[in-house]
Amino acid sequence: MEIRGINNSYNTTFSSKQLFNITLLKKTVKGAGKKVQAYISELNLSDIHRRDLSPKIWGKTSFGNDILMDFRAKYGLNPELAAFLKPEELRFFAVEIPLKNGSKRAIALGEVKIRDEFLVLDRLHSLFGGKENPKIKGCGSGILYSLADMAKKNNKMLVTLESSKEAVDFYKKSGMEYEPRNMFHFFRVYYSKYTEFLNNLKKKCNITPIK
Repeated sequence: MEIRGINNSYNTTFSSKQLFNITLLKKTVKGAGKKVQAYISELNLSDIHRRDLSPKIWGKTSFGNDILMDFRAKYGLNPELAAFLKPEELRFFAVEIPLKNGSKRAIALGEVKIRDEFLVLDRLHSLFGGKENPKIKGCGSGILYSLADMAKKNNKMLVTLESSKEAVDFYKKSGMEYEPRNMFHFFRVYYSKYTEFLNNLKKKCNITPIK
């Protein structure tokens, strides 16, 4: 498998918890879609020193480096930031593609905050979709699926997020309820809609659990 911008011999080892298989769609030069098999995983302490999660790769992205700063703070590598966080309330998800050397590489990250009655998608960022990289569809949907699945299993009443203006269309298409408030763009999925929401994403991206 070869994707422009990704070196398939990239050497990284890690033990992130793989949750789901997902089929991404890569836009080719001719505009056609090429299927890319990937995984939705939850990051843990063993992923801290992965080279594919370094500031060199994510530092110039809009939200990627902020996600990784909180990830490191969760495990005590940024004591000053950790003082302002409740690490036990943070969870981190990634969409990862397999590489030819048997390892995998993260191409999208999501940061989730756990509250008593609901979950918040605090940040979401993919390395792809800009002018310099081929657009790979499905990464954001994969992170949303993991979030809603966790909310349903833990009986949380609501999944919520605040979107940038640029991402409004994406969240609308995902099936989340749009609740604009003044200049802010809020999206919700309520408990009664979890099953429908998950089924739509599952069908869209061929998401299946990893046993």
